[in-house]
Amino acid sequence: FAGIGLPVKIGDWLEVDGTTGCVVEIGWRATRMVTTSKVTVVIPNAHLMAKPFRNFSQPEPYYRDRFTITLPPSVPPHQAERNLLAAAGQVGDITALGFPSTVRITGFNERGVIWELRYFVPHAGRTTAVRYQVQRNLLNNLAHSGIDLPAAMVELRYAAEPLAARPGGQDMAFLRSVEVFADLVDDELGQLVAGMSRRLWHHGEAVVRQNDAGDSLFVLKEGLLAVSITDAIGQETRVGQIVPGDCFGELSLLTGAPRSATVAPVVDSLIFEITRDTLAPLMQSRPELAVQLSQMLAERQLRNAPKLETQRDEAVDDHKGSLAGQFLTRISSLFRLTAG
Repeated sequence: FAGIGLPVKIGDWLEVDGTTGCVVEIGWRATRMVTTSKVTVVIPNAHLMAKPFRNFSQPEPYYRDRFTITLPPSVPPHQAERNLLAAAGQVGDITALGFPSTVRITGFNERGVIWELRYFVPHAGRTTAVRYQVQRNLLNNLAHSGIDLPAAMVELRYAAEPLAARPGGQDMAFLRSVEVFADLVDDELGQLVAGMSRRLWHHGEAVVRQNDAGDSLFVLKEGLLAVSITDAIGQETRVGQIVPGDCFGELSLLTGAPRSATVAPVVDSLIFEITRDTLAPLMQSRPELAVQLSQMLAERQLRNAPKLETQRDEAVDDHKGSLAGQFLTRISSLFRLTAG
């Protein structure tokens, strides 16, 4: 009668003796489950009754997963928290559940501080996929923050000083990773870094608001931002998110158009702001930059127009060229660029 008394039902995710799988059959003598590798495991019911096992599906199908990572001791706690929480907040499976992710310090070792990130997954079958997404996001966030994972110390000698080692070089290296500024030379990046401002926006504090005028663009260095729009009857809808390395507000800066959406932090976020006054000398010294920016704006506009997806490639290319030309005209007028 062991099969009758088991606190298990078909569809439950179990971990038995270190093996995790989904229960597909419960018989009189044995229970059969299939692992995520599609391997069938048969477990005698007497074994299940005699030894502890974990049931991830009860009392609810969702449960909290976690992993640890060691960061250098030089990383301030608020910076570590921003990067970790943003990595989880970028994953739809996690945010859809509505439970907040949390971080904590679990210890210290010779390499640095051991941080633990805890978040909920919809069910045990999604654990590996969700964890990969979170860890991938985290590596990307740390790269944008200029944080290297601690490793064995070695002495390196460079024939030429790397960009990140110069005064302001880390910010310059970060800006070069952003699509808008990828083609700028070191001196031009240095001009932007010298003129831009850095600010920590707190959770819920809007960075820009829909329909406001704007004369600056923003680049997210650390954290996570939500993008929302408000319709004619005042209903606000979240339409996207901005992750580290993304820029926003460039349409208003470059064309004078009002802000098209409201952007606010999901977690405390470090943001760089570049004003029109800072960008203008660079645009006037390099008019070809206006052409690149107009093409980038046209590509982004097309990505946000689903109805164009069904059109022929030639029609999309024609429309892209037309949009880029319109943007170039507006940019040239706003920044007083001469035709070249």
